[in-house]
Amino acid sequence: MPHAQWIERRRGQCVARNGFSRLISAGYSRWLLSALLVAVPCSLLTASKQGGMMNCLLPAVVSGIAVFLYWSRPLERILQRSLTLRIGRFSCSGSGLVTGALLAEFLVLVLGNARSDVTFGDRGFSSVVDQLSRTSLSVACPQDPGVLVMSGHPAGRSLILEFDAARWPEQFPRDLLGDPDEVDVFVTVGRQDDWRSWPLTAGDLSGLLRSHGFQPVPVPELIDSVYQLWRRTPALARHDRQTTEAQQQR
Repeated sequence: MPHAQWIERRRGQCVARNGFSRLISAGYSRWLLSALLVAVPCSLLTASKQGGMMNCLLPAVVSGIAVFLYWSRPLERILQRSLTLRIGRFSCSGSGLVTGALLAEFLVLVLGNARSDVTFGDRGFSSVVDQLSRTSLSVACPQDPGVLVMSGHPAGRSLILEFDAARWPEQFPRDLLGDPDEVDVFVTVGRQDDWRSWPLTAGDLSGLLRSHGFQPVPVPELIDSVYQLWRRTPALARHDRQTTEAQQQR
């Protein structure tokens, strides 16, 4: 490596190392890193749920931009010199403006998602999480991977992240939700004529699970919930599969 390139590379490494050290040691770093650590997982869970959209990732994007801007000189001068922004009789310091924008991000996460995206406004969300946290069986919920993450299970597939950002198939295959034979517990979202069960209707989804030997698990807390637990019985699955094969041979 030429000497000039080596010096430039070492200089870039020093700048990156010094910038990260300054971010950790500075007082504002706690707010910036806290916003980033909260916004990223919340945005991912919200975007992966049924009905989620890519704009759910905006809080995470804004947090990341704020962290990188903190390393820039213009924002650093605003924070250090406490420049004042005046609009008529209203005045606000530069540091207060930046801090207020970061705090408003938490309000967007709490107020904007409390009833629809995060829990679908359904108290059954916490009940499902509690039920799944007690089992070590293989679990799947492609309509809402958030319940799996919150209960300590791998996130698995997400219909929204898998198809919405690319392209939904013109005709939905029967294995759209994956192979039900690979899991023991399945969580469905949505009731009859409910948009949350899209792209499959609640009836089609129930029929698909029953054909693979799943039966609904009665949970009192989920009677009026859009969430429903299904448990697979291997013997019943074999019986249903043999019946289907016999009908096809006829």
